[in-house]
Amino acid sequence: MNKTLKNIFQEIDITPNNLTIEELENTNHFKFIHNKFTEREGKLTFKRVFVLKLFAVELVSYENFSAVDFNSYKDELKKQLFTLGEEAISDLLSSYFGGSLARKYQIIENIEYLTSNNEKINLGFLINILANTIVDEINYEILTVKTKLQAMVSEEEWYTLYCIDSGDYSKDKYKNEKQRISTILEGTL
Repeated sequence: MNKTLKNIFQEIDITPNNLTIEELENTNHFKFIHNKFTEREGKLTFKRVFVLKLFAVELVSYENFSAVDFNSYKDELKKQLFTLGEEAISDLLSSYFGGSLARKYQIIENIEYLTSNNEKINLGFLINILANTIVDEINYEILTVKTKLQAMVSEEEWYTLYCIDSGDYSKDKYKNEKQRISTILEGTL
């Protein structure tokens, strides 16, 4: 993954209000899914770990869980992209769309463009396309992780993660807790 993009992802706040990224990484939920992927795939890419953090956010949000989706971070991503310098944005564009032309910012009639020898592109338009491309890439990774999680983790393992044990509850309470966890998993996965 592009170094500039890694830095942007580190700046985007994906955690709920009550957690820092370090606290999220130390939750049983993150450790559980991270260990499952590490056991199966070995060393994980930055992008894969980032997506696992997105899943962990939803898994620890017992009451406000939802399907994992990166679209909600698109505006923050655009803000970060607009702060990049000429070299960083050129490098990022080249890694996504090819070409290696040096580009520079140029304001023409109060509109900011990114220009090179033979191109002149409205910067806002370019950032929208780049942001949409990055969001699509992360959403594809989310779909991949979701599919793999469904295949590699059994229902019983999820119940163990959420400390649901039949010995700790009455029969009805146990059934209700299993249903609650199943609802969280269905909503998230």
